[in-house]
Amino acid sequence: MAQANPSASAWNLRTATKKRLSPTVTYLLTALCVSWPAFLVVGCALPSWALGEADTPVSLAAIHTTILGVLLTIACGVLYQVVPIAFQAPPLPRHVLYWHLPLHLTGVIAMGTGFLLGHLRWTGLGGGMVVLGVAGYAVFLLQSYTRARNRTPVHRALLLPWLGLLWVFATGLWQALLPIRTSPATVMNHVVAGGMVFWSGLVLVISYKFIPMFTLSHGYRVFLRATASLYFTGGAGLLLAAWLQAPASRWAYLAGSAMALLGLASFTRDVVRIVRARKRKRMVLPVRWALACVAVMVLCETLVLVAANAGWSPVIPAAAFGWVYGGWLGMAYAYMHKIVPFLWFEYRFSHRPERKTAPLIDEMASRRLTVFGLTAYGAGVAAGVLYLLAGAWTAESAAWWLRLAAVAAGCGMTLGTLLWFVSLRRVLTIGGPRPEDG
Repeated sequence: MAQANPSASAWNLRTATKKRLSPTVTYLLTALCVSWPAFLVVGCALPSWALGEADTPVSLAAIHTTILGVLLTIACGVLYQVVPIAFQAPPLPRHVLYWHLPLHLTGVIAMGTGFLLGHLRWTGLGGGMVVLGVAGYAVFLLQSYTRARNRTPVHRALLLPWLGLLWVFATGLWQALLPIRTSPATVMNHVVAGGMVFWSGLVLVISYKFIPMFTLSHGYRVFLRATASLYFTGGAGLLLAAWLQAPASRWAYLAGSAMALLGLASFTRDVVRIVRARKRKRMVLPVRWALACVAVMVLCETLVLVAANAGWSPVIPAAAFGWVYGGWLGMAYAYMHKIVPFLWFEYRFSHRPERKTAPLIDEMASRRLTVFGLTAYGAGVAAGVLYLLAGAWTAESAAWWLRLAAVAAGCGMTLGTLLWFVSLRRVLTIGGPRPEDG
């Protein structure tokens, strides 16, 4: 027996599956790099948003660069890893990274340039490239998804937000290629399907997997099926309301908003139950950060729905800004600080003798850089919300303090993501190069 163990250990080293770093890391670090120009454009778009104008060239460029260049890149990277691991499905082929990510980024750049220059053909071409890339990515993701052995409620519910993404792309391409035939109903469908059905819906569903996993919670009772039914039915009601005539549209919008709010309330109750059932009493910084962003997302989405029904239009831009940048993006950045160290640990130290002396996963990212980045990013988001609230209620839109707030918003969020990139890039140097397995 004493001689069998070294042989088994050597066999593990030779046959370890973590011979190459997960493509997820490339997607996540790329998204951080795209954040820098995106947030600088966001700072320039704030004056338009304060006036309730979301269709200006700089506004459209800021929105689509953030949503497609940053958020969708993160989503593709995370799902690359989550679907195979969480649902015991075959991994996605590595070649997907090599053609999808360049095609996706080229499309985002073309779209942003097209919006800034008012060149609809460039916008349509870029949008087509993004759609083509996501469609190809989805083919391989769906192959893995359908062959999953662990078909949990999260696995089944994950299809719902992706159906919303199909509608986002359809209405988006319609606006880019046929602008003359675009109606307000089409624009509203594009916004609701993207904001509520896909992004918030994806966060809602995946949270039932991520939050228990990162908080180490067990023995809780949640109601994902009821929550998803309420929330996505509400989203469908809002999509339908855009095509109806008054007064039917008004009642459909009110009913859809009510259903969505009930879904958010059910989701909040379930998250509280999950957190209370955790084994560790003290949560690490990225988990506390992610939970705070989930709370911001729910609060801001609730404000948007209530304000839209109550006619509080000045509140909507600030609430929507907090929803996107404080909620979705903040949570995505928080999870990066769990995912990247974990993937590097598995790649560099898995099945290796030095695994026992390796640093703890939660201590691999620099806490100082993480906190400084979080402070800068949070200050930037707060400055953006302040600007949008003040800009909507005051006639002095060119006041120096408002200009300062706009600059602080763009620069603060950019600085925060830059510090996080440096921190996570350093994680990839811990332990040095992975030794070659003989």
